[in-house]
Amino acid sequence: MSPPAEREYQLINPDTAEVLVPQLQLAATFWTRFRGLQFQRELPPDEGLLVAPCRSVHTHWMRFAIDVVMIDAEGTVLKVRRNMKPWRACNGPKHTRAVLEVPAETATVREGDRVTIVAPNGHSVPKCVQSLFQQNRSSSQTAGFS
Repeated sequence: MSPPAEREYQLINPDTAEVLVPQLQLAATFWTRFRGLQFQRELPPDEGLLVAPCRSVHTHWMRFAIDVVMIDAEGTVLKVRRNMKPWRACNGPKHTRAVLEVPAETATVREGDRVTIVAPNGHSVPKCVQSLFQQNRSSSQTAGFS
């Protein structure tokens, strides 16, 4: 994955504090969503891309398969599509607000699980992502989803 502007984000399960994606890249602008993972050679197993707002994805111009996780505004996993091969498309359920893309066979979440974005090391989650999801009011370092 090319070096993102912010790589200090993680995706966690707020109920168990388990780190689901240790190195999370955010695609929250038109151009970062448009580019996504196209033309990447690979996606390391500890990395992922959260595309938001987003309700559907495609794997055109990709060189590897991915797991696709559809997430609603409260951070609930709505759908998990595993091992989506290149040159495919996938629509999320009606209330999908964001899509997580991780390497094939590495998604550890199931439908109904909850997820949250955290910014370790005292950083805050960008406002462009905070505004997409309902905020966890108890911490300025956690973005929505919970």
